[in-house]
Amino acid sequence: MAAIVAFLGMTGAGKSTIIKLLTDSDEIVIGDSLRSCTASVQEYEVILDGIKFTLVDTPGFDDPFRSNEEILEEIARWFAASYEAGRRLAGIVYLHRITDTRMLGSSMLNFGVFQRMTGPACSDNIVLGTTFWDSVDEQLGVERQLELQTVPEFWGSSFDQGSKIMRMNDKGSITQLLHRLAGSDPVTLKIQDEMITQNLPLHETEAGIALQETALRRLHQEHNELLAQASSEATQAKAKQAAETDKELKARQIAYDRVLKEREKQQKHDKKDIEKAAKKATKEHEKVLKLELKSSKKAEAAVKAEQVRAAAQEKAHSAEQAKLERERHIRQAQDNREASKVLYQSIGMQLQWLKVRRKNGKVSAKWTNRDDKKAVNKAYTRICNNCRHMVGEGLFYRKLLQQNLKMTCQLTGAGCKKCRPNFIICKQCSDNGWACTAKGHSMVADDQAASWNGCSRVRDPPNFRSALWCNRCTKYCGEVYFRECLLQQ
Repeated sequence: MAAIVAFLGMTGAGKSTIIKLLTDSDEIVIGDSLRSCTASVQEYEVILDGIKFTLVDTPGFDDPFRSNEEILEEIARWFAASYEAGRRLAGIVYLHRITDTRMLGSSMLNFGVFQRMTGPACSDNIVLGTTFWDSVDEQLGVERQLELQTVPEFWGSSFDQGSKIMRMNDKGSITQLLHRLAGSDPVTLKIQDEMITQNLPLHETEAGIALQETALRRLHQEHNELLAQASSEATQAKAKQAAETDKELKARQIAYDRVLKEREKQQKHDKKDIEKAAKKATKEHEKVLKLELKSSKKAEAAVKAEQVRAAAQEKAHSAEQAKLERERHIRQAQDNREASKVLYQSIGMQLQWLKVRRKNGKVSAKWTNRDDKKAVNKAYTRICNNCRHMVGEGLFYRKLLQQNLKMTCQLTGAGCKKCRPNFIICKQCSDNGWACTAKGHSMVADDQAASWNGCSRVRDPPNFRSALWCNRCTKYCGEVYFRECLLQQ
């Protein structure tokens, strides 16, 4: 789809000249007088650097042979038809002769109509172009364009809102401008929205009202000039003409006031309709919210019920698993107790054997600063008091009972005979809740390292790091240790 760019401006500003430069079309006639050669809106198709454009040439304002009302109606009718057909403008170019020595009152008024026609929302897609740079001194042209850009009554306010100002003096720069406009989002003019969306007649649009205000100002000016001229020359004919002008002025003022009243009345009516529609929409929205809230509460209740049911099932399953694990642990402990009897017998035999061999002189050694029985017991009793397994290498727990306290073991319900200072529970039994939790007991974690040869079930009396000395030479006994792998018992 082609990018549509419309050219507007005063008669003789150079709209047709620029379009002819871009299209090389012989159909475009360039005027050399005050009369505009563009009598109606014309469209020209052209492809510039691979992009297709539709360039729109429009009649110029201040045509001495046509009223500005007719010109505005011609342009507005094309804008409305284009918008209704779904064709959106990529940009609007408003042209002004840089050769004009000053911004005439008519130029300012017509530019005001242009601003009302486009609206502030289109500012980013508006280009304010200056033409005929080859007919003016460069420095003078720069000063005039700077004045147009900085004075709010000229182009300053439009420039501050985002419109671009540039020279339109060669094909290359104009082509670059059109490419930038083609890359921007299409826009809807204020007058298109008013005439199509709001269904307003042209004279009730902001541009139409602005044009009527412009016409009224001109009539006032002409009336005052005629009155002054009639007073100075005292001619009856001019006085009559002034009276007729005054009559026409009053008629137009009455018509203008009527349009304003009708528009104000329509705005009040539209406001009531909008408020009524807003109230209706609010009620419907509240109704929908209530239904959604009710549905949401039902869904939330169902989710909570399902969560409670799932949690109950999970709890029951966990309890059943714990029960099965406890029963298995009890059976295993019962089996291990039988095996532990043999183990304790082995410990007693080892202790007795060691004493006999020491007595017979086969082993001449002692444990420094230790009682033999306590040392050997400590070495040979790393056994879980619950499951009867050797603790072996790894983590285990031992209970320390505070002195002079009689406690009740929660496992047996009787005096906690097992909870002696050397009471031991392996990590597995502790994790399954078999450790004594009687008040006054304190849990001490300990770590049983492997023996010197790496067997976690071998115990040296008391252990391979103990200070076992020879009674004769006071050296380490070395290989006289008695060892036994408990896995073989």
